[in-house]
Amino acid sequence: MKWLLLIVVALVLVVMIALGGGFAFLMNVKTDVNDPKFAAKFQQTMTGLCVQRAKSEMRGAAQNLDYQQEALVKQVCDCDMKAMMKIVAKTGAKSPVDMQKAINDSGPEMNAAFNSCAQAYGLQ
Repeated sequence: MKWLLLIVVALVLVVMIALGGGFAFLMNVKTDVNDPKFAAKFQQTMTGLCVQRAKSEMRGAAQNLDYQQEALVKQVCDCDMKAMMKIVAKTGAKSPVDMQKAINDSGPEMNAAFNSCAQAYGLQ
């Protein structure tokens, strides 16, 4: 029984180390934010997340977006993510950790860009 418990604990420890190492590796993978293919894919993913968040917030307020409102939200989210990519590209971020740091450190600039996008589409 004692050996079985030790084997199980050892296996759990090995799995935890492997997962932690894999996560650390993925978070430090070098990317080029100025690469058009990477930027387009990242922007598309972030725009999709932005639209989903807006939809879920509207559902939480017991409202649904009609197709025109959804199109407007998509345009604003797309504008926001283009602005975010420009800000991140200026910093020369090379990994997901660097990108997150660049986003966190550019709060006022990011807010100004987001407000500009909202105003451009008549939301403020």
